Amino acid sequence: MVKQNIFGGDVGGPIGPGAKLGYFYFNLQGTRQRSGDSAGTFINTAIPYVSLADRQSVTQMEADCGVPSVDPVAFNLLNFQSNQFGAGAGGYLYPLPPNIPSTTPCLTSVPFVLTDPGKFSDNQFTANWDREFRNGKDRLSERFFWSNSDTFEPFGADSFGIQTGGLPGTNNLNFPLDIPLHSRFGSITETHVFSNSLINEFRFGVNIISDKLNNEAPVTGTQIGINLPTATEVNGQAGDPNMYRLQFGTFGFGPYTTQLQSALSNNYTVVDTVSWTHGPHQLRFGGEIDRVSMRRNLPIADNGLLVFVSGALGLGSDFQTFLQGDPLVGEGGGGLGNHDYRIPGYAWFAQDDFRATKTLTLNLGFRNEFLGAPYDTLCHTGNTDPTLANTTGQPYVYPKCINKFGLSGISGTLNQAALGNEYATVWEPRIGFAYDVAGRHTTSIRGGYGIYSVREDLGAVDNLAITPPSFPFLVGFAPGPGSLANLFAHSPAFPNGIPALGANPTQTYVPTASILQGFATPCSFPNPQACTPSFSGNVNSLIQLTVPLHWVVGTTQQWNFTIQRELGADWFMELGYVGTKGSRLRSTYDPDQATLATPQNPVTISGQGCANLQGSGLSCTIVDSTVENADARAPFLGIAPVDFEDFAPNSDSHYNALQATVAHRFGKGLYFQSAYTWSKSMDDVSTASVAFLTRFNNQNSGAASRGLSDFDRRQRFVTSAVYQLPFFDGANTLTRTALGGWEASGVMILQSGAPFSVVDPAGGTAYDLASPAATATFIRDTIAPPLPAAAARKRGSATG
Repeated sequence: MVKQNIFGGDVGGPIGPGAKLGYFYFNLQGTRQRSGDSAGTFINTAIPYVSLADRQSVTQMEADCGVPSVDPVAFNLLNFQSNQFGAGAGGYLYPLPPNIPSTTPCLTSVPFVLTDPGKFSDNQFTANWDREFRNGKDRLSERFFWSNSDTFEPFGADSFGIQTGGLPGTNNLNFPLDIPLHSRFGSITETHVFSNSLINEFRFGVNIISDKLNNEAPVTGTQIGINLPTATEVNGQAGDPNMYRLQFGTFGFGPYTTQLQSALSNNYTVVDTVSWTHGPHQLRFGGEIDRVSMRRNLPIADNGLLVFVSGALGLGSDFQTFLQGDPLVGEGGGGLGNHDYRIPGYAWFAQDDFRATKTLTLNLGFRNEFLGAPYDTLCHTGNTDPTLANTTGQPYVYPKCINKFGLSGISGTLNQAALGNEYATVWEPRIGFAYDVAGRHTTSIRGGYGIYSVREDLGAVDNLAITPPSFPFLVGFAPGPGSLANLFAHSPAFPNGIPALGANPTQTYVPTASILQGFATPCSFPNPQACTPSFSGNVNSLIQLTVPLHWVVGTTQQWNFTIQRELGADWFMELGYVGTKGSRLRSTYDPDQATLATPQNPVTISGQGCANLQGSGLSCTIVDSTVENADARAPFLGIAPVDFEDFAPNSDSHYNALQATVAHRFGKGLYFQSAYTWSKSMDDVSTASVAFLTRFNNQNSGAASRGLSDFDRRQRFVTSAVYQLPFFDGANTLTRTALGGWEASGVMILQSGAPFSVVDPAGGTAYDLASPAATATFIRDTIAPPLPAAAARKRGSATG
C-alpha cells in the first residue's frame, strides 16, 4: 500500500519596470507519503514462544523453558508491555502472539508477521534570481534550495548495517527509527565578459546537510533494570538510552546499536573558469577549492550489542542463554564520540575543444586533483599499524595532537589525519573526438577516454574514531548467568566498565601491550581445543581498525566508442562500446587472517610464552585449527583476527558493454525507442561497507574474491513510447493551453537476473574473522572444514 500526496506551485518573472532589478523564480513543493512497501515497515520471522503463564512466574519459566535460572532483566523485558509490534503482539513488547495455543511448549518457534506503514514528509522550495549589469558585460546569478524531510520507519532500527547504508531486514523485531534530513544549497555565479572571445566565470557554492538517526525507545534500560555507564548527558541531551540490541541466531531484537547519531556537514566550493576562443580552439582553464567541514556525533554501540548462540552453557537454544542472562559476547563503546572533521581538496584543469577540420573535433583536457585525507580537529581519532604488534605488542598509533591529553604510554607521532601523508595527487587526462563521416551529417563516430578520482567518504575515518583511549570499543565475554544488569558497568568481562559518553580519555583505557605469554596447555597436546593462548595487556581484547598509513585515492578510467547513424524516414540507430575500470577502490578485509594448521603443515610460533615452554621441553607447534587457538595462528600476534579490519584501497573493478539503440519518430506525435545492453561487470568487492568484511575467501588475495558484481545484469532490453494526444489541438489558445498538451507513455524492461553467492556460514570459523562467512564460500582449496557448535563458544562477530 502506498498513499502519496504531492502539492506545490511556482511563480517567476521580471522585477521592476523592464526587468531593471532582474528576474526571479520561486517554486514550492510538499510531499506526504504513507507506504507499506518501503524499508522498515514489514516483519516476517519466527520467534521462540513464551506463554503468558511463563511470563508471570520465574519458577514456572525456569521449569517450562528448561533453564536453571532466569536473569531479572530478561524477565522484566518479557513482561514489559508496549504496542510497538501491534495488537498481534498480545500487548507485550516481546510478542505474545494471541493465535498460538497456550499449551504450546516454551521456546517453540512460532511465526510472527506484521506490517505497519512508514511515513515520509518533505517540504522544499527553490528561489532563483538573475540580473545583468554594465549592458550585459556582467551577469549575477543566485540559486538557493531549501529542504526539510523526515522518514519514519516503524521497524527500521536494525544493527550496524543501517549506518553503512544498508536496509533493515524483515526477520528482525526492530524498534522505530526516525531519520530527519535537512538540506540547504546556495550558489552565486558572476560571469564577466572581457570581449567576445574571453569570458570569466566565478562560482561560490555552499551545501549544508544535517542528518540524524534517532532511535525511538519503546523501553529504556532503566525500566527493565539495565545499568549502562553511557546513560549520561550528551550534547545537552539527557541520557537514558534504549535497552541493549539483542542478536540471536536467526533474528535480532531491539534498537539500533548507536543511540545518538548526527552529522552537520558544510561543503564550500570555489571555482573560477576562464573561457577563451581563439581561431579553431575553444580553451577553458581554471581551478577549484573544496572544503568540507563536518561536525559529527557517532557513539558506536553506546547502548550495547549482545550476541547469543546455541550450544553455550550446555543449552541447545540461543534464547535459553538469553533467559539465563549469559550472552556469548558483548560489545559496547563510550567516551568521546563527537568529532569535527575537515576534508580539504584542490584542483586545476585545462581543456581545449579543437576544431581540427570541418568534420573532426578533438577534445583535449587535463585535470590535476590534490585530495586531502579527512582529519578531526578535536583529535578524537587514532590508527593501527599492525606490523608493530609482533615487535612492541602495541599497534595503536596517534596524531601528535593527542599529546595534549597527557597520558603516559601515549605519544603521538603522525599528522593530524593519523596518517603518514595528508594529500594524494591524481593526474586525470580527458581526451575525446567527434567525426562527421564524409561531412554529410548522417553518420558520426565519437570516442573518448578519461580518468576520474573517486573521492573518499567519511566511512574510513569514522572507524579511526573507535580508538582507545578516546573512544574505546570493547568486546568481552559474559562471566556467566545473571550478567545482563551490569555487564558494561563493572563485571569480569569489563573490569573497568565502559566510559561515560563525553568523558575525556583516562589512563584506565590506555592500550597496553599484548605479548604472547603461553597456553592453557601446550599446543601439541592431543586435545587441540584446550590450546588457548594467553596474552599480557589489553590490546588483544580491543577492536583494531586501520586505514593504511600511506593515503591514496581510488580512480575510475572510462572509455567509449560510438557510431551514430540516421537511417532515413525518421529512423535513428546508435551502436557503441563502453568500458570502465576502477583502481584502488576501497575494500574492507582482514590481513590478520589466521594461518590454517594441520599435522602435515603445522604452524610454529614464537614469543615470550613459547620461549618458556621450549625451556620445559614442550613444543609451541600448532597442529590443528580451532577457534580457541586462532589468536596464536594470526600473523600479527597480540591482535585478535575477530577484532581487526583494514579499510584499504586494494580493490579493482571492470565493466564492458555493447550498447545498441534504435529510435523512430512516427507521424502525429508518436515516438518509439528501444535499447539493448549486453554487458559484464566484475570486481573484487561490490560494496564499500565500513562495518563488515567485503572480501570473500583468502583475505590477502583480491583474486580469491573476484567474481561477477552484485549488480551485474548481463542483458537488458528497454522499450519505451511517447504519444502526444491530439486533444484540443484545433481549439483556441486559451482552451488549448488549459486542456491540451496531454501525453501518454509506457516503458517495458526485460533484464537478466542478478548473481548471488552460495555461502556456508560455518565453513570459515577456523579463521575467526570479524565476519565469520568471509572465508566460507564454496570455492575449492579455500574452504575450511566446519567446526563443532561447541567450538564456536569463544567468540562472536566483533562488528555484528
